[in-house]
Amino acid sequence: MFTVVHRIPVAQDANRILATVPKEGASEIIASPRVLLKMLEPLYKKSPEVAFIINNVYKIVTATTFQHGDAHVLSNALLNASAPSLLKTETCISVEELQEFEFRDDRNESDEAGAVPPPTNVNHEVALVFVAKEAKALLQFAAQAIPNDELLVSLSFHWGGKPMLLEVKGPSFSAQLIMATLDHKLLGGLKRVNPEAVAERRASASSRAPGNANNDYAAVAAAS
Repeated sequence: MFTVVHRIPVAQDANRILATVPKEGASEIIASPRVLLKMLEPLYKKSPEVAFIINNVYKIVTATTFQHGDAHVLSNALLNASAPSLLKTETCISVEELQEFEFRDDRNESDEAGAVPPPTNVNHEVALVFVAKEAKALLQFAAQAIPNDELLVSLSFHWGGKPMLLEVKGPSFSAQLIMATLDHKLLGGLKRVNPEAVAERRASASSRAPGNANNDYAAVAAAS
């Protein structure tokens, strides 16, 4: 038996500057932290950054390792040369395994003013690339903060290049983690399993074993 201790600093100065991110107009996922940890666990040791891809067409959420070769522009010749030989790990779940799934599919580029305009396919799919370490820490805290219980975690997001918000609320506390995401214009080379193939594979597994329809799907594929 062991004890896990989470040391959390408490802000004493009410006038200090705190980071904020608007949730108005954002898409939102609410899920068990253990579900998200299970998705990210195979990726932690392979890459410090992960790509979290939410596909509204096929109703699936994919987590994949992110390498420098996935960026649309490579300034390092050595990284560029090694990129095709890298292996990628992906995990995927259906939105049915989430507590809530609200995806904004009515965005209009002319209505979304800001420094980072949305991608052309923003109403169908969003790819968020972020550092996994901090997200893992908050998810582990949410999963263990209350003995014999589990808090739900909400993920609010717009699109790649705009900050994303991880939030958890307990009976006597709340915690927020605001993380930067990579600009979607740099993700032209992001390689991943075809979402249509994933959906077909899940449907095939469901027809063979209906009781296992919601099992996680994981794949390891060569980056070609």
